[in-house]
Amino acid sequence: MSASQPNDPTMWLPANLTWTSFRHLTKSESSLVLAWRNDCSVRKWMRNEDLISESDHEDFLAKLKHSSEKQYYLIRYENEPIGVADFYNISEAQKSTYYGYYLNPEKIGSSFGLMMEFWVAEMALVKMKLLQLVAETRPDNIAANQLHDHFAFEAKDINAEGLQEAVLTQKTWLKQRSVIRPLINRFF
Repeated sequence: MSASQPNDPTMWLPANLTWTSFRHLTKSESSLVLAWRNDCSVRKWMRNEDLISESDHEDFLAKLKHSSEKQYYLIRYENEPIGVADFYNISEAQKSTYYGYYLNPEKIGSSFGLMMEFWVAEMALVKMKLLQLVAETRPDNIAANQLHDHFAFEAKDINAEGLQEAVLTQKTWLKQRSVIRPLINRFF
């Protein structure tokens, strides 16, 4: 990680972190992502809790290749697959995006959830230079909602789909990241 000041817009992402676009997944990476998504410990928190078929997954990946409003990534730390991060409803006009992520089921309950939240905020609000990052979380996902609070997301109303929305602005993040960084640094 770079040694920048709290409001310095230099990204604080480790050099041994890689983001592989779903547009470039190998067959084995695609199968791995699908297996994670279909794992009961992951899908129980998804908007759609149904099992995803291989053909539906392949159709989804094909549609992503032509979308400017969605970006999905397989995240690796020290070359180990950690999870998936996604940005959707990306608006260049409003300089905002919604996001989500899920962990490799073997990493659930580890510090990687905290790190993924940090990495996603850095990617969206620093590298992509967006002004706001919006989370949509099931209201019964207490751990995720508490994590958003810790990261200084501002809670909004429950949306039409029954999901709790919370917003993190770039301005707030450039201040809050220096509070979160000591927790992150313990893992590097």
